[in-house]
Amino acid sequence: MLKQHAQFFISLWVFIDFAATVLAWMAAYVLRFHLLPDYPNPVQISPDWNYLKMILPMGVGWLLAAKSFGLFKPRRVVSDLEEVYVIVKVMTLTLFICIAIFYLLRWPFVSRLFLLLFWGLSIVFVFLVRWVRRLFFNAMRRKGYNVRMVLIVGAGNLGKITAQKIDDNSWTGLRVVGFLDNEVSQGTIIDGVPVLGQVLDIRRVMSEEEIDQVFIALSAKAYEDRRRLLEILANETVTTCLIPDIYQAVTLNASVEDLDGLPIINLSDSPTHGWNWVMKRLVDIVFSIIILSLCSLLMAIIAVAIKITSPGSIIFKQRRHGLRGKVICVYKFRTMKVLEDGKNIVQATENDPRLTKVGAFLRRTSLDELPQFFNVLQGTMSIVGPRPHAIAHDEYYRLRIKSYMLRNKVKPGITGWAQVNGLRGETATLEKMESRIEYDLYYLEHWSLWLDLKIIFMTPWKILSHETAY
Repeated sequence: MLKQHAQFFISLWVFIDFAATVLAWMAAYVLRFHLLPDYPNPVQISPDWNYLKMILPMGVGWLLAAKSFGLFKPRRVVSDLEEVYVIVKVMTLTLFICIAIFYLLRWPFVSRLFLLLFWGLSIVFVFLVRWVRRLFFNAMRRKGYNVRMVLIVGAGNLGKITAQKIDDNSWTGLRVVGFLDNEVSQGTIIDGVPVLGQVLDIRRVMSEEEIDQVFIALSAKAYEDRRRLLEILANETVTTCLIPDIYQAVTLNASVEDLDGLPIINLSDSPTHGWNWVMKRLVDIVFSIIILSLCSLLMAIIAVAIKITSPGSIIFKQRRHGLRGKVICVYKFRTMKVLEDGKNIVQATENDPRLTKVGAFLRRTSLDELPQFFNVLQGTMSIVGPRPHAIAHDEYYRLRIKSYMLRNKVKPGITGWAQVNGLRGETATLEKMESRIEYDLYYLEHWSLWLDLKIIFMTPWKILSHETAY
């Protein structure tokens, strides 16, 4: 429902913000080539047309950056400082994308000072239009325009969640007038919202409060109340919304889809699809090629060291669960004298006698995982994601930890949110594994390209400073 109401406004915000960005582009051109002193005539440097046609690739970069950082994601009113922070991230990524595109297209005439001016002016212009927009809507709401009065039937857990969601999305103009509930006495205040009566008092309450919209948030047990309520509302003009009592079953990135008019509720879904998948895959390919190129000599030295210090293969291949639970083969430099890949796999411990002479060093520094960048290029793994566990461990923990297998909604990663937060190495107790899973699920629920990049740049420092990986 929020997406339906937001569609028009979000499209309008995209247009206005992009118009402000284009205006900043043009202002930067005028400032750089016409107003700043000690610069020659702009025509002698580059025709105006060259900078005009550059707006198209700039627009592509801006859309990608805005999507990556959630510039248009509706959220509760934030401070001016937080607003500036998001805009700076978007325009900085836009600038880098522009530089990359101009380099690939071999446009040597681009002025570096112009790009710097554009970056600064775009931040100012976009913030100003957003600030004016915020002032405008706050003034409109204070005068009572575009406000719809909402009545929530059901003051239980589901009703409280509904009221909180409406309050968190104040941009919709919805205002909760009160609750109706048979189990709570009239006049009771719940989270600042009054209970106005029982369920069947709805006609009286609607006439007294001028209700525009009714949210039915009754539990599954109140089937008879829901049926009678729907009969009453069938003869009323208010908008009626039914909220199914499945909140406890919702696990990860829940959403509602439409199958030829039939509503479908996804209780769990992957955050990486569509353009999100494209951007994440591009990051994986680019970083993997860079790292494999830089570490090729180091990998050759490691391979020779493994071969001359212990008998056996250089690469250890182990079956693990990948995306959607599919079995994949994960590559690692061999660090042990045994190659375990069966029903019973013992995790490596400190001073493990199975480790080879160079194995302990490789595991402590995570250099044993360098071959997994070939997994990333193959598409079976990602650079960032939940660490893949041995199949035997998955079968053990899936029966003991709630939502354990939701980790497989995305590709497993070489590094992850749990690892950069200190949960790296042996998980000797169930509590340690539960903590790791909590971080993995947090990553899935809050995934963004920015979070991936943050984890990538945090990883080297965490590896050097961590002492429990063995």
